[in-house]
Amino acid sequence: MTRGDPAETRTKLVAAAAREIERHGYHGTDSNRIARAAGYAPGTFYKHFDDKRAALLAAHAEWVATEWDAIDARSS
Repeated sequence: MTRGDPAETRTKLVAAAAREIERHGYHGTDSNRIARAAGYAPGTFYKHFDDKRAALLAAHAEWVATEWDAIDARSS
C-alpha cells in the first residue's frame, strides 16, 4: 500500500472540515466525521491536527488567504 502525499491529505482534511462545519456547525461535527468526509480513516485526522479546533483554524486560514488573493487580484 502506498501512502499519499501528506500535504494533499492535509488539504483534503481542511476542505472537509470547512464543509462539515458549514453543514453541521462546529458542535455538530467531530474529527471522525471530518476524516470520513475527506475519505480517510479517523486516525488519519490526528496525524495532521490535534483536534477539530485546529482543523477549523486551518480552514479559516485558507478562507482568509483566498479572500486576500481575490482582493489583491481586483486591486491589480
